Amino acid sequence: MRIHVHPDGLVEVEAPEEANSHAVREAVRARAQWIVGHLREIETRRQHVLPRDYVSGESHFYLGRRYMLKVVVLDAAALLYKSAQGKQPAKIGVKLSGAYLTVSIRKPQLLRIHENDSVHRMSALLTSGEGKAMQAARRQRVKILLRDWYREHAAAYFQKRLAALQQNIAWLDSIPAFRLQAMQKQWGSCSPAGVLLLNPHLIKAPARCVDYVLLHEICHLREHNHGKAFYALLESLLPDWQCVKDKLDNMAEILLNE
Repeated sequence: MRIHVHPDGLVEVEAPEEANSHAVREAVRARAQWIVGHLREIETRRQHVLPRDYVSGESHFYLGRRYMLKVVVLDAAALLYKSAQGKQPAKIGVKLSGAYLTVSIRKPQLLRIHENDSVHRMSALLTSGEGKAMQAARRQRVKILLRDWYREHAAAYFQKRLAALQQNIAWLDSIPAFRLQAMQKQWGSCSPAGVLLLNPHLIKAPARCVDYVLLHEICHLREHNHGKAFYALLESLLPDWQCVKDKLDNMAEILLNE
């Protein structure tokens, strides 16, 4: 009988089909102190994870490495001027270079209407909130660009690693099909049709942690539950899977934080 405490605090008990409810309760009671200890660790980690502001100086992750976010706001008029002069304007988007994850965005524009006095007075009242509105628009744009960038790189990297792993698994005849699916409680899953569902946030984790999740889901193509045969298969492919899993679990709050 196995007991798991997931990164979101969910406690899962894997029991043989012949086990009755009394046996399950006794197993949970016997490991109560261990379960509570893990839940306290999760709560402690959550207290140190702050909501992201998507401003320069924040830390973001890619394949286990920490990068400093740099937000560059490009003025629309300057972009048009460079284009008219035949110069290559700076590109809107995300670029990973050195220790920085640079996100270049176009400066948000606020619409002003001055058709009559009443509308003019309303516009004047809104002026005091323009700074906050501009900041909110800027943060949202940075968030969207980063999310798209992570998804694009996750799709490419997962495909590459699945192809490499498949070459070393004798019983796996072809590269598994997969699709990205954002999840708050799981890094991946395997559909009844044999399609791997992978969390795009996983691309933020160390490469070995990514391989662990991919191998975990690959094993489900052969063993559909978490029985002894499943773990024996997983251990044959990744002997230190438990250590890698623990490392990934300890990073979950940071990597899943948006």
